[in-house]
Amino acid sequence: AKGAKERLPETKVVVTDTNEETLATIKKACPEIEVVCDDVLNPRMRVYKKAALIYSLRPPPEIVHEIMKLASKVGCDVLIRPYPDEEGGYSYPTSEGWRLITHRRAVFYWLSNPNIVAPDRPQLLR
Repeated sequence: AKGAKERLPETKVVVTDTNEETLATIKKACPEIEVVCDDVLNPRMRVYKKAALIYSLRPPPEIVHEIMKLASKVGCDVLIRPYPDEEGGYSYPTSEGWRLITHRRAVFYWLSNPNIVAPDRPQLLR
């Protein structure tokens, strides 16, 4: 999140987590980033309302589908960075639209939302 904010200073970056202590640590280290306590299994839609991208770092496999559902409702893309040595227990099937992206040694899975039509949304990695 900090790297994204540094590279895209005009972009609103919001970090969500269910752990208040984690969020407090993030806010202390990066005061320019908004932190919100929220649970993807029961999301408050107003938190994600104008998101262009939901990025998740090493999510447990049981919430990947929930992230996909949330992104579909919001109308945004998903970028997931799984555990380094595996896919984190989720297959990221191309039949669902997932694409593998590598950057140096990092592996990401990208799910583009074809319904993004807002002209003010960035065309990320397209």
